[in-house]
Amino acid sequence: MQIAAIVIAAVAGLAGALLGSFASYKVVEKLLVEQRNLVKTEQEKRDELAIKIVTKYLWHEIDYNRAMLEDKDQALSAIFQGKEKPKQYSYQTNFKFEEYNKVKYELLKYNSSIIKDIFDLYDIFLTLYKYNDLRELSREEYCKVCNLFTLLERIKRSVTQEEKIF
Repeated sequence: MQIAAIVIAAVAGLAGALLGSFASYKVVEKLLVEQRNLVKTEQEKRDELAIKIVTKYLWHEIDYNRAMLEDKDQALSAIFQGKEKPKQYSYQTNFKFEEYNKVKYELLKYNSSIIKDIFDLYDIFLTLYKYNDLRELSREEYCKVCNLFTLLERIKRSVTQEEKIF
């Protein structure tokens, strides 16, 4: 009888230890998940703020480059409305890329639609900078350039919304 009582006590003790360790494991697991979520949320907030700051920072250069295009010719806006490539259209631009070049590698760290728009926009600026005549653009390049004003408007909207936040 004493042996049976000892065996029962040992089994009960082992079951209690297993149950206790499992409960402890679940509590620790829950705490770790909560901690990861908290760290992730804080990182997302920092990333969002960094994106807002960089976007605001670049907006002045983007706006300067936009003004360079608009000053060249009023017909430019009609050209970029998705119409066929013009028969003749030459231009000379002095785009700025200094601020973009300072932050472009930092921008690669962030996965954001506004950051993608900024990369696409500067790609268009580089394409226009490379040529002096729209007729020199390939069809693919011309189609890409046709998105210029759409990208400018999206970035401007984003910057305008962020000004309300700052």
